[in-house]
Amino acid sequence: MAELDPGRWSAADDELVRGALATLRRDVEALELADVRFVKARGAARRRRTVLGAAAAAAAAVLVVGYVGFSGLGGHPSSLRPAVSTSRSSTTSTTSATTPADAGVPLPVPGDLPVSAEWQRALGITETVVIADSKESEGGAVMDCANVGRPGTLTHGQSVNAESSGLQADQRVYENPSTAAADRAADAVVSQLLTCSSGGAPVKPPKVSVVADSAWPKVFSGIGPASTEWFVVTHSGSKVGIVTIVEPGEAGMHRWTVSQVQDIGAVAQRRLGGDLGGAMPTRP
Repeated sequence: MAELDPGRWSAADDELVRGALATLRRDVEALELADVRFVKARGAARRRRTVLGAAAAAAAAVLVVGYVGFSGLGGHPSSLRPAVSTSRSSTTSTTSATTPADAGVPLPVPGDLPVSAEWQRALGITETVVIADSKESEGGAVMDCANVGRPGTLTHGQSVNAESSGLQADQRVYENPSTAAADRAADAVVSQLLTCSSGGAPVKPPKVSVVADSAWPKVFSGIGPASTEWFVVTHSGSKVGIVTIVEPGEAGMHRWTVSQVQDIGAVAQRRLGGDLGGAMPTRP
C-alpha cells in the first residue's frame, strides 16, 4: 500500500481497502451473535460483582480500622465474647414448648388428663394423636393385669391412639372420698402391678418391674410374650390416675425411652393436681 499521502493514492489502493472491508463484512455477518438476554444477564452480573467487591473492600477497611483502634487500647480480638441476650422474645416463648426440657410441663388447657399435643411432644410423634372417651366396661383398670382393681370411682377415661406411630394407650382418673382413701388405693395399685396376673386368661401376663417409684408419678415396665408396656401411676389429693402405654412392634423391645414416658407421666401428675402452665407449641 502506498504511503498515506493523498497525492500518491491510486485506484489500486482504493480497491485493496474496499476488498479488505468487504472481507471483514462477510466475516461479521457469518459470526453468530449471542442472545440479547445473555448479554444483559452478563452485564447485570458484572455490575453485581462490582458492587459486592466495593462492599467487601469497605467492610475489610472497617475491620482493619477497628482492629487497629482496639489494639491501641491494649485489647485483643480473641478476648471478645459474643453478647448473650437475657430477654426471651415472644417467638422463643411460643416454640419453647416443643423442646424436651418442657415436655413434662402441661399446656394451658383444662383437664385432668394429658391432651393430644402433650402426647405428641412427650413421645416425639408428629402425627395427630387421637384421644377418645372410653368407658370402664371397655376394660379393667389395667387391661393385661386383671388383678389390678379400680382405685376409686372412674371420673374420666380415654383411649389414646396414633396409627402411623403405633401408639396405643389408655389414661384414666379415679376419685376417692378422701385423701387417705386415695393414698391406700394408689399404694394398692402399685402392689397389684408388681404381682400382675391374667386372672385365669390363657395369655401370659407381662412381668412388671419398677422403673421409677421414689415419688409420684411412678413408672413401671411390663414385658410379656405378646406385648411390651409402660404403666404410670399418678396420685394427688383424692385422685388416682393410671396411664397404660402398649408398645408397637416386637415384644420385649421398648420403642419409647424412660425419659419420654416420664415426661408424659409428669404431665399427667401435674394435671391431676391442677397445675397447668406452659406455652402452646406452634407445631408438635
